[in-house]
Amino acid sequence: MKKPSAAVSATLISGVILLNLAVIPMAMARSHQTNVNVMSRNIYIGGDIFRVYEAATNPEAGPLEVPLAVAQLYEIIAYTNFAERAEAIAAEIRKNRPHLIGLQEVSTILRQSPGDFLLGNPQPATEILYDYLSILLAALKKRHLNYEVAVTNTNADVELPMLTGFTPKGDPVLDDLRLIDHDVILVRKDVKYRNTLAQNYTTNVSIPMGDLSLEFTRGFTALDAHIKNGIYRFVNTHLEVAGGPDYAFSAVQAAQMHELLTLLAYEQKPVILVGDLNSDPYDGAFQSEIYGMIYPAYLQAILAGYLDIWTLQSNSAELTCCFNETVDDPYASLYERIDHILIHSIHGLKAEKNKVNATGDQVQDMTVNGLWPSDHAGLFGRIKFKLKR
Repeated sequence: MKKPSAAVSATLISGVILLNLAVIPMAMARSHQTNVNVMSRNIYIGGDIFRVYEAATNPEAGPLEVPLAVAQLYEIIAYTNFAERAEAIAAEIRKNRPHLIGLQEVSTILRQSPGDFLLGNPQPATEILYDYLSILLAALKKRHLNYEVAVTNTNADVELPMLTGFTPKGDPVLDDLRLIDHDVILVRKDVKYRNTLAQNYTTNVSIPMGDLSLEFTRGFTALDAHIKNGIYRFVNTHLEVAGGPDYAFSAVQAAQMHELLTLLAYEQKPVILVGDLNSDPYDGAFQSEIYGMIYPAYLQAILAGYLDIWTLQSNSAELTCCFNETVDDPYASLYERIDHILIHSIHGLKAEKNKVNATGDQVQDMTVNGLWPSDHAGLFGRIKFKLKR
């Protein structure tokens, strides 16, 4: 996801929680080795939602600035054709056949015509235009890949007016476009699981729009997966972007990661944390005049004892983000590593046996019509756990 550049109110969060980076020891009374194959995939809404954010926060914007930005976003989403991109993502899954898949940016896009946003939006849009999860599941089924939806979390649910044209008198015609964002865990049918959890973070970005306030809620999904002789806590999340005016969004991201790590600190099983953390390993802690010391999400995880499996192998770390907005440029280059597979376990990892690689980042991975599977690369990891008594 691209970073914002426009201003936002300093009241986005009510303070930043101090980080408790203590590591809680974990134990498992078993002794065995297990391969756990996992995947993390931001599947991409199909356009840069921050074009709408910038229109909404532009003090010089006219009354049609937001409806026009929404219309542009909708056109780009249609152009980037998730049904086509889902076929490429399904091919990645078929190639790697992970036990567990963490999906981010799983969108449901709905429309209402005519719109009622200017009337206070009494009726949410209900006409489904795109259901990304259903589209991806159909692509998997076509390839005889048996994955089921284990847990889904509903995050942001935002509805805005969209300019669709003008009357003969020159009055704007407006529909409403609604976006519902989800985090999803898919489980291969031969994997048993239990103790599912879907939860939203308590700290999120909120953007004022006139008398309304739009909250971009984020969250995570989790479950216990029983793979061979081991039980693992698998967690999937999509954190807030970094940056923002006065680093407000970075402060939100830090608070979200702190909340997640605090919840996981008492976990007795090995933890596999995957997702789009919007945080690069090169992001260091820094001081904000408004929010105090900010620890980026990746740094928090490392300080809390998590291992980045990319650092456990000899090859150089590949990048995961981001291709161009329309995902149609074969020469586009990824420029940061913000998608991760992180492990927390005292039972040991056989470093020479671990494998992690990017997926969907080569020109041959593009669709027949020349689209990248997503604006992100995916991640596939094969983790060799050595569980000790």
